[in-house]
Amino acid sequence: MKKVKVTSGDILRFPLCNNMGYAYAKYIDLRNFHNVNYPSMLKVFNYWTKTKDFDFATITQSSYLLQPILVAGILPTLKNGLWEVIGNHELTPDDAVINHFKTYYPSWAEETAAKKWYYVIDGDLKNKTEAEFENVKHLELWDAQGTGTIEIKVTMQILLKENLTVSDYFDLEKEKFNLEYQKALTVPLLSKLPTELQGKAKF
Repeated sequence: MKKVKVTSGDILRFPLCNNMGYAYAKYIDLRNFHNVNYPSMLKVFNYWTKTKDFDFATITQSSYLLQPILVAGILPTLKNGLWEVIGNHELTPDDAVINHFKTYYPSWAEETAAKKWYYVIDGDLKNKTEAEFENVKHLELWDAQGTGTIEIKVTMQILLKENLTVSDYFDLEKEKFNLEYQKALTVPLLSKLPTELQGKAKF
């Protein structure tokens, strides 16, 4: 495996499922943020390609497809060449802001068994506020997602954005696909959320 290094502002390319092409995301290193419990965050661009060919300027000028998501296992994935760093782009003031994430109690249970819901402020799990599920359901979960799951998640959201039928591309009888599909329906595309709810709990 090759040695890799990933830094804030790096633009990553990763494959979509079912040979649909490639998606692109900006990497944010959260280790420089105070009291943040996870090391890495991705901001997925509203831009994808059928082949590995891309226009870097178009990527960096694009809006985002989703609310920022937490990611786990990114270094091994880069070392294996499954994901690639294609360049770096300067950070913006927005990149210094950590959006709200939802979490629940008891944390060891499935979401469907949650007794209480919260939103996490500034990426600090100690700084969370209890809320009704309806006021946080649109937020991404406070949980680092594996790189294999992210490809499924992003592919499904692109299918929904393109008004394509997800079940034509994924066997929703399989638990892992059905779970991600249900999440995709609950946590909508960024463009589907009003500005005041993009990365924010409903007050």
